Amino acid sequence: MSFWNDLRAGVQERTTTGDVSASLFKTITSFGVPPLGVVQPTFYMGRCYILCYDYMDYVEKLLACEASPEQVIQYLLYIRETVGTLGRCVRNAVGPIEEILSAIDDIFDERVRKLEENIASSIIEEAASEAEDEIEHEEISEEEDEFQRERKAMASALQSKLEAVDVSCSVAIELAGRLATMYDCCVRYIHGLRDLQAPDIVGEVVIFMRTFTDVQHIMDTQMRHLLLEDVFLEKNSPFQTGLMPWISHAVGELVHQVNES
Repeated sequence: MSFWNDLRAGVQERTTTGDVSASLFKTITSFGVPPLGVVQPTFYMGRCYILCYDYMDYVEKLLACEASPEQVIQYLLYIRETVGTLGRCVRNAVGPIEEILSAIDDIFDERVRKLEENIASSIIEEAASEAEDEIEHEEISEEEDEFQRERKAMASALQSKLEAVDVSCSVAIELAGRLATMYDCCVRYIHGLRDLQAPDIVGEVVIFMRTFTDVQHIMDTQMRHLLLEDVFLEKNSPFQTGLMPWISHAVGELVHQVNES
């Protein structure tokens, strides 16, 4: 069973923001990062972790609910409120996370300099070459879309649910795809944070940096694209819109149906 399916099966699992935040704080400060700059980002990262579970839970409830406009409206509005809160947490986290990455990068550079003082340069060059090969191999692996099949299946199921209550085909397709993509982001974000809290990552600055950078990418690039949008006066937005307007389109159509009935 894949991590995606494992997570779906255990989506009712609950922990607290404090559990996640305190664990991340302990790990990050163990590398020598000043603690005062770690509190805010770890709070919001922990909060995002919990909100990802909330989001996934509401999506599961939407998939399982009766195909009636009233019930679909209910869960779409729950999802809307959840992603609104999640978007604010992402916005508050990404800047301080960059500062942590910069601080850890400085710490890593200092360790390398000390290592160079004690080891012959040829050994350093060989280690650097091996590290580059490893990173290149990982970059190739990262290009693979790990959860593509599961995401497409979820998008199809969500589209069917929306069309069953007579949401227009174009809105159902656009909204279902974005809901499933956000679910995918949540799965990978939770996966990354669990890796950051693994006991064997303590002291492993290179592994930590790589995983932490992956988590930052999910938040700062993918989640922000789906959750945070600017308002444009012109008719056509210069980028693909995220979740909020499509939830509004779907809810608007369903409310019209309910009022007519």
